[in-house]
Parts: sequence; C-alpha cells; structure tokens
Amino acid sequence: DLGTPNEAFGGPGLGTGGEFGPFANDVPLGNLAIVAEDLVDADADGLVDDPDDADETSQFIEFDFGPLKGKSVTVNDVSYVDNDEGEFSAQIEFFGPGTLNPSVVGLTPVGDNGANTLQVGIEDVTSMRVVLDGSGAVEGVTIEEELARPCWVTTGGFNKGEVTRQDASGQKICTFGGNVGPPPSGAFETNWHNTGDPSLDGARFHTNAIRAVACEDRSATGPGQPGGKKGLEEDTLLFECDGRFNNEPGFTCEGFLLDGGEPAGKKGTDPDEIQLVVYDAADREVARCEGILSGGNVQIHPPVGQP
Repeated sequence: DLGTPNEAFGGPGLGTGGEFGPFANDVPLGNLAIVAEDLVDADADGLVDDPDDADETSQFIEFDFGPLKGKSVTVNDVSYVDNDEGEFSAQIEFFGPGTLNPSVVGLTPVGDNGANTLQVGIEDVTSMRVVLDGSGAVEGVTIEEELARPCWVTTGGFNKGEVTRQDASGQKICTFGGNVGPPPSGAFETNWHNTGDPSLDGARFHTNAIRAVACEDRSATGPGQPGGKKGLEEDTLLFECDGRFNNEPGFTCEGFLLDGGEPAGKKGTDPDEIQLVVYDAADREVARCEGILSGGNVQIHPPVGQP
C-alpha cells in the first residue's frame, strides 16, 4: 500500500484509495519517508529485509530547518501517501517564532494507497512534525528559505608561495581585488603570475556576479575595523560566482575571504586569508588563489539593506 503509482496506473501500488478519485496515486513518487515497523537486516546488506511502515498512533517524522542559511522557512506544501480512512488524528505541527507553537494542520485521510499534496503556506517555520494516526508516509515537502542578508567584503591584495610569503622580494603568485556585496552581488578580479605552471601564468578571472552565501566566525581575533566596531562577530564570508576566465564565459567560482583583524596580521591579530577556486562548465577546477595574504587587506562589513 506504499507503492507508487497504483496498479491501476501501471505501478506496484495496491489499495482502493489510490485507484481513482481526488487521491489517485497516478505518478511514481520515488522514495518515501516512513516510521519503520522494524530495522531487521539479517543478511547484513545495509537494507531492511522487509521494509514497512509501523501502524501506530502518535508516531511522527520530524523536519529540522534550523541548520539552513536563513534558520527558518516557509512551508508551501506537504505530500503524503496512505493516510488511511478513519485516521483523522493525523496532523502536521509547525514550530517557529512566527507560528502559534505549534500551528496545527490536519492531514486529510486519503484511503489505502491514496496520495495527496496538502497546501500549507505557513511562514517562519524552524521545525515541523508530521504526526501519524497509524500507517502513512511522507513523499515530499516544498519549502522557501527566508532571504538571508549576510555580511559583505571589500578587499585587495596578493599572495606569494609558502617559502617566500614572508620575503618582501618574493614573487607574487596571484593578485586580487574587488567587493563581494553589499548584497546581493559585487565585482571581483583575480590575476595569476608566477605560479610555476606556464599555462596558468598570465591568466585572469573576472566576475560582476559574485554573491555572499554565508558568514561565519572562524578567527579568534577578527574582524576589527569597520565591522568589529559595529558589533559584527563573523569574520569570514563564503561566496560563489559566475564569471569569465581569460575572457571566456561559462566559468564559476567559490571560496571564502577571512578578516583576521586590524591591522591585518599584526599586534596579535590573525592574518587575513583568501580562497578562490575557479571551475569550468564541466565542474573541473582550472585555477585557485588561496592562502594567507602577503600584502593587502580584507575588510568585512555588517549586513546592509532590507530583504
């Protein structure tokens, strides 16, 4: 009774609820989340020997949205299968600062092997429980993440090799400059010089679409000015981008910029740091600029603007 689609539509599903009507189980839905009746794996192949859903009241499947970037989401809809007739106590409980802690929406019984998508539209949800009144399975949850407004960075500088990093006369490996933000995007340029790879020396990467993904606290001493004076604790900005490598489009990048404090790398502060990795259209790495700055500065700024 958990098969999709129903046998009336050429699938393995058995049950009158899924054969016809408003809860017809007429498309393959793939994997389902269930509360397992048992976890017996006698042949030790890593799979339950006889997978089935437990038929017990008040069991639940919980979704935690807290680890997402925005910390809360809008739940648009929930799809489920096989909430049998008579199981009227099945419900979804929504928790979060914008809910009634919890807000509760009942699950309409769909009959044996029936399938349904329940439109919800509840905002600011940090966690959600699908509480079953017997058998049943969750097929999918559609959510919208709240728009995060992260920190932003202005920077310019260069790196040298490990051996020559502290040597003012050492040759530069890569130089860079630009801004990541203020949100939603910025502009950034990186040039490679004495890399030891003749095919990379002289290469250039440029983007007008570099985006702040998240901000983290990685350094013990950063960020200092100007963000530190404004109460900003995060010192590391993670970014991603689309850009041009040697003036050819179709490349992407990802990485981070770390503001270790002011003045950078002096008076006990952690040094500033960069990691920028460029990929081609096949997701193969073509270049990277990374390491502690030999010259220049990373300055991290607090979030600006409104969502």
